[in-house]
Amino acid sequence: MSEKRTIDDVVKKDREYWTAVMDDVLIDALLHQHHLGNRNGSVFITHAYDNIVKDLQEKFEKLIDKQKVKNRIKTIKYNWSECYDVFKNGLSGFAWSPIAKMWSAKPEVWESLIQAKPKAKELKNKPIPNYNKLVELYGKDRAIEEQSETTSKMRQRWTTSTGEGSMENIEDIDHLVAQNEVTLESCDNVGDNNDVALAMREGNLIFERSLARLPIPEQDMFHLLDEIGIDSRLQMRAYLYLIKNPDMLRAFIGYPVQERKELLFTMMFDP
Repeated sequence: MSEKRTIDDVVKKDREYWTAVMDDVLIDALLHQHHLGNRNGSVFITHAYDNIVKDLQEKFEKLIDKQKVKNRIKTIKYNWSECYDVFKNGLSGFAWSPIAKMWSAKPEVWESLIQAKPKAKELKNKPIPNYNKLVELYGKDRAIEEQSETTSKMRQRWTTSTGEGSMENIEDIDHLVAQNEVTLESCDNVGDNNDVALAMREGNLIFERSLARLPIPEQDMFHLLDEIGIDSRLQMRAYLYLIKNPDMLRAFIGYPVQERKELLFTMMFDP
């Protein structure tokens, strides 16, 4: 059975059980657990689910267990991700309507988008409740999933293609080096028509560019600083420090949320 069919079956059952108000409470409960740090990467810990189930049981007279919660989250994420994948980088002429809970634009702007991305037609009149909250919860996870899919496809091309089908796109190699999927030594053999010295020079450039890359988009750092309660007078200084020090930013992200503030001040101010 395909994933699409499985999701459709779950959605159908959910409609008979979950209400819009229940969804609102569920997402707020997820956000609360997220802010408490009860999450290991993209996965909420068992304690977080226990708390969420307890919140829902206290507010609604229904038999709600962990599996029902997980199934509903899967449905919500599926509906949201279809919309997010289209609008994640922002589109000219579109604005999010918090009242209608939809992206809005002039008819001609919608038509242009639908021609470029036919899937957008389904979103024209489809509300996505709690859109911004879901971006906070799952936007980073979605980016990582897409990056992983892209890397997997590139790696497959790298290992299986030969001759004129070999990987000669320097952006592809750049991406794989940044993800530690290939070594610079392996770049020497990229394409039969590439000169070894040229490949080495390009490899060095790739390496330098990959070192400068930040692990998250710059705009996401504002949320991280807000999350740990950095004083507004220090936010700019902290932001600029993390932008200039990608390795420190990686250490900051990998540290427990409740202790990140102390770590950041240690990195910034200790000699």
